[in-house]
This record gives sequence, structure tokens and C-alpha cells, in this order.
Amino acid sequence: MGSLTYAAEPISFLGVDADQWSLAAAVATTAGFAIGTVVAIVAVGQFLQSQRVHREQTRPFMIITAEPSPIDQTFVDLVVRNIGTTPAYDLTIAITPRIERVREESGYEVADARIFRETIAMWAPGYELRQWFDSHIERENVRKERAAAGEESPPEQFTARLTYYGSSRARWFRRRERWVEDQVIDIEIGKGTMYTDIYGIHHVAKSLREIGNMINKAKLGETPKHVVVEGREEYIGRVRADREKRKATLAERRARLIPEASAPEPPADTQ
Repeated sequence: MGSLTYAAEPISFLGVDADQWSLAAAVATTAGFAIGTVVAIVAVGQFLQSQRVHREQTRPFMIITAEPSPIDQTFVDLVVRNIGTTPAYDLTIAITPRIERVREESGYEVADARIFRETIAMWAPGYELRQWFDSHIERENVRKERAAAGEESPPEQFTARLTYYGSSRARWFRRRERWVEDQVIDIEIGKGTMYTDIYGIHHVAKSLREIGNMINKAKLGETPKHVVVEGREEYIGRVRADREKRKATLAERRARLIPEASAPEPPADTQ
């Protein structure tokens, strides 16, 4: 006897069979996973960026610069300041080559200042320390002298390494953040530029001291003074007499300079 066989027709939905539906589901799953991965990467990147911005906004930031003195633009000041928003701890500053004035004052050498020799325990945000360093005019004169003698000119740039710690601690190791930064101190950064003189309270005080010295040298307090006291009526009479005297003097001078104006007119011809 013969056997009967039945061929099963493939199941389809909307004209798409099961295999095609499985392939589409696999593609959709893969695409969803890829999109989720990209979204996760973007989210992590934004989180790390926000952490970096927060870290920069809440950190100490120590700088050292060479700036014109507010007293005189020809003077140079060394300024150390914290431009960050939090304190800096255990600050050390190392400068190479050895920083020196062209004409050092014995006992007040720049490199021997405490800030360059010792560790500063804490530097508050916004605080600055300004010290006089040198004079542009003096440095230029010394530069010319050394050039004429064939000697090396004083350096125009120095490198400062600032090492300090912040107040926040790393998340995993619970250690304070350490900052090591190299900065260039350019003494002649304004070379070739022009500037305007701005007079302030310092110049007023200087002028007053000069006036005081002149008065002291003149010894006005040691010479006799002649004082005349007059009443109101006497004062008015003297002023009037002086005024009339000036008018008479002016009329006399005018008569000498312009004799025609003061000469009498000739009589009219009666013929």
C-alpha cells in the first residue's frame, strides 16, 4: 500500500514568512543595542565633561607674573596671586635661572625672599603678594654696559614651577589633589609698547612731601612776619585810591603813545 505525505505550507503574516520576521527582529535588536550604546557613551562623556568643568571651577589656581608697578610704569613688580575659588595649600615656588635684580640690595635679594625659600601653608583665594622687582630703565642701562664690555645681558625670562594642593580630595584614593604648573615670567613683555602716565594718590603725597621739604628749607617759620590790620572803611578808601591812580597812569600812557588823540583841535576857519 502506498503512503500519503502532506506538505506543510509556511506560515506568513502580511506576506512575510517567519524566517524574515526573525531576521527583522534580530536587526531591530542589534540597532536598539547600538543606539543604546551610543546614548550611554554620550551620557558618560557629558558627565565627565561636567566633572571637569566643576573641578576647574572649584580649584585653586596660583599664578606668578611680572606686572608694571601702579606707582610707575617703568618699575616691574613680581605678583603672586590665587585666581581660583578655593585655597591653595603647601605652596612652593621654584624659579630658574636664579631670579636677581640687575643691582641687588644687600640683605634684600629677590631669590632669598621667604616666599621663594619656604613652603606656604595656605594661600587664600583672591589674595595677592606684590613685591618690587626691578626698573626697566636700570635694566636697560646695565644691558648696554654689559654689551659694551662683552658680557652677557641679564635674562628677560624666568621659568617658575608652582606646586600646591587643593582642598578637595580624589574620589577613590581620598587624597588631596596636587597641582604642578610651569609658568614663564617675562620681564620685558611690554617692550616696544607705549603707555600713559596715570597720576594717583601716591603722586599727590609725593608732591606734598616736596612742598614740605621746600618750606622747611626756606625756614619761613624762623623769619619775622609783618602784619597790617586795617578797618573796612580804610580798606575801601585804599582800594578806591589805587583804582583812581591806575586810571590816571593809564590815561598818561595813552596820551604819550597817541599824542594826536590828546592834542586840542585847531580853531575853525572863519573866513
